[in-house]
Amino acid sequence: TGDGEVVEVKKKYNGYGHHVRIRHGFGYETLYAHMSKILVRRGQRVERGEVIGLVGSTGTSVAPHLHYEVFKEGKRVNPAHYYFNDLSPEQYEQLLAASENANQSFD
Repeated sequence: TGDGEVVEVKKKYNGYGHHVRIRHGFGYETLYAHMSKILVRRGQRVERGEVIGLVGSTGTSVAPHLHYEVFKEGKRVNPAHYYFNDLSPEQYEQLLAASENANQSFD
């Protein structure tokens, strides 16, 4: 998502399972959950594009995937609004349309 500092590393067997939270500044944090392996430690600085873990199915997950959330000032926000740098305008419009559907999961 972006450069930041790892502020939480948890290895759990319920809920989000093995997960990492990164603080990006300006009130933004991201959460990456259900990982099979975590490759970073708390306090570590990470850069956009750096591998922080491996996809898994830990916690209450029923299949391998990455659970991804974006927070602004502690409140969840639609992560679709943070992909536009990596997508064509057409791809971004498709993603936005899909994200507006109730119960849509990108897991």
